[in-house]
Amino acid sequence: MGAIALLGRARLYVQSGQFDDAEADLDVIFKTHSNFAGFGQAVQLAFDLAGQYDRGERRYLGGWFPWFKDPLHALSIYDKILKVAPVGVIAEESLIHAARLAEREDRKEIYSEMLERIVSDYATSKHAPEALERLAKLRGAESMGRTSTKPLR
Repeated sequence: MGAIALLGRARLYVQSGQFDDAEADLDVIFKTHSNFAGFGQAVQLAFDLAGQYDRGERRYLGGWFPWFKDPLHALSIYDKILKVAPVGVIAEESLIHAARLAEREDRKEIYSEMLERIVSDYATSKHAPEALERLAKLRGAESMGRTSTKPLR
C-alpha cells in the first residue's frame, strides 16, 4: 500500500479511536517510506496520537469496544517520534510532553532522562529553560532525600 493511502487510513483510524491500527500504519510509513513527501504529516499525526493517549483518551478495539486508558503508551510514541524525526519542533515538543507525562505518572527515571535530553540535545529549544528549572528541582529534591518532585504539604 502506498504511503498516501497509509497516512489517510491512519487518520481515519485515529478519528474512530482505533489507535492500535493507526499506529501500525504509521509504523509502516516510518519504516518503509522515509522519503515520502508527507512524512512530516505522519510524524505530526503520531504526535497527535500520543497526545490522545497522554490525555487519557480510550482506544477502541475493532472500532467499537472501549479499552482501558493507557496514558503511559504515549511515552513509546514520543520515543518513536524522536527516533524517526530527531530534529525539529515536533521532537522538542515530544520530549517536553514526555517529561511532563513522566512527572505526572511519577516515573522519575524517565522524567530525568527527558529533561536531560532537552538540556543537552536541544539547548536552544524554547523548552530548555523549563527543562533546566524542572531538572534543578528534581536534583534539589534528590539531594534532600525526597523521592518525589511534588511539593511538600
